[in-house]
Amino acid sequence: MTLLREAPAWGRVRGTYSARLLAHTPGGARVPLGEHRTDSPRLALRWLRTRAQHVADQLAPPYARHVRAWAADANEHAWALDHVAHGEPYAFLATDEDGTRYVFTTQTVASQLPPAARKFHT
Repeated sequence: MTLLREAPAWGRVRGTYSARLLAHTPGGARVPLGEHRTDSPRLALRWLRTRAQHVADQLAPPYARHVRAWAADANEHAWALDHVAHGEPYAFLATDEDGTRYVFTTQTVASQLPPAARKFHT
């Protein structure tokens, strides 16, 4: 009998996860609004959701609605978690009434991919 053990999807990519928020103004300036590094894709996405709430608190209602909807979308976050856990970057974009774009991103940095599975013979 061969038993195949595999790490959960979120544990396959080891390394540091970076979550960032940048504002891009209509004039072309890029303004960093925060960065967080962690060893967990779940914590990186949680930081993005928290920052999204902070941004939404400062936007006019029609623009804040879009950001709050994203922050509350459990299906989107499950998809994003799987995506980031497999080493792919993830981004969410929101715009305010002045045309400033807020770019929420998370990605793996300095990743090391371990063997996907180990075989045990019994």
